[in-house]
Amino acid sequence: MSRPRLLFLATREPTYSRVAIVRRALESRFEVISILSSASSYAARIAQVLWRFLITPGDRYDAIFLCFFAQPIFPLVRLLSRKPIISDCYISLYDSFIKDRKHVSEKHPLAWLCLWLDRQMIKHSTALITDTAAHADYLSHLVPPPGPRIRPVWVSAEQEIFRPLGPVPPTTGEAELRVLFFGAFIPLQGVEVIIRAAALLRETSIRFDLVGAGQTLAACQELDSDLGNTNTVFHPWKRPEELVALASVSQLILGIFGGSQKTARVIPNKVFASLAMARPVLTGDSPAIRELLTPGHDVLTCEMADAQSLAEAIQWCSLHLKELGEIAQNGWETFNEKASPAIVAGLLEDAIMGALRPTVPG
Repeated sequence: MSRPRLLFLATREPTYSRVAIVRRALESRFEVISILSSASSYAARIAQVLWRFLITPGDRYDAIFLCFFAQPIFPLVRLLSRKPIISDCYISLYDSFIKDRKHVSEKHPLAWLCLWLDRQMIKHSTALITDTAAHADYLSHLVPPPGPRIRPVWVSAEQEIFRPLGPVPPTTGEAELRVLFFGAFIPLQGVEVIIRAAALLRETSIRFDLVGAGQTLAACQELDSDLGNTNTVFHPWKRPEELVALASVSQLILGIFGGSQKTARVIPNKVFASLAMARPVLTGDSPAIRELLTPGHDVLTCEMADAQSLAEAIQWCSLHLKELGEIAQNGWETFNEKASPAIVAGLLEDAIMGALRPTVPG
C-alpha cells in the first residue's frame, strides 16, 4: 500500500500545542499539505481555512486529516469532499462547553447544536482519534451502537520547548517548597481547589505560583482574597520560555483537580509538559491518568476536588525532596518511552494506515 497524501486542516492557531504536535508527527510520516490560519478569532480562522480548502484541488491529496478544532467545519468538509476523513475529536463540544464549562444550559439550542456536531463527526468520519481511552469510551457512547473505533493518541509535549531541566532544585530560605500551576482557568482544572489547599498550608513556607487567565480567574482571585492567603502569587499568561524558567525554580508542578466527569477522562497538556521537563507532577487521580502513569512511581496523585487531600500531598512533597527527584526522573522516562512526539507519530501512522488500507490504491 502506498503512502497516502494528507490534507491537514485545523481551526485552532498553528502554534496551539495539539495542532503543532500532530502536524509535525504527520509530516514525519506522510506527504502533508497544511491549511491553517493565524487569525485572532475563531470565525476568521474557520472562514480562511474553509476558503483555502475549497480552492485546493482534490487530486493533490488522498485523505483529509481534520485536527483540533474539527467539529465546526466537519459537516461542510464532508459535504464538499468524498475523500476519507480522519478526525481528531480532541474534545467533545457538548462535554466541554455545556457539561463542564456550562456556557449555556443543556436545553439551550446551542447545546443541541454542540451535541449534533459531535455526533456528526463521530458517526461519519472514516477514522477518529482522541487523547485517552477513557475519552474514546465516552465519545463512542454519543452515537447508537455499534460505535466507531476511536484510537487514543497522547497529547504529548513540544520537546523543543519543554526540555529536561535537570535535577529538582533544592529549596531556598524563602520557601520550603515552590509549587507551580499554569493553565487556562477553566472549571476542569479546579484552580479553586488549589487555592483552598494553599489556605490550609498558609502557616507553612510553601509558596504557590498560579499562571494564566480564563473563565474562573476572577472567582479564584476573589476566593484567594476571602481566605486571606499570603502564600499565592497570580501571574498573567507567560510565553512558553517564561513558563520553562518558572518550572526550573519550582520543586512541584500541579495538574488538574476539578470535580466534573470530564476531568476523569483527560490528561492535560500541563502534565505532559511537566513530564517532558523532568519535573514532578501532582494531579487528581483518575482512570485517564492511570492509562499512562503509575501513582507513586512517575506521578503523584490526590483525590479530585478535595483541597484537604491536595494539601496533604503537597506537604508530603515538601518533606520528601529525594523521592520527588526520583518520581520526576521516572516521569521523564515514561514520557520518552510512551508519549513523546516520536511515539505519537507512530500511533497516528498506525491509525491512518489502518483506516485507509481499503481505500488507498497501491
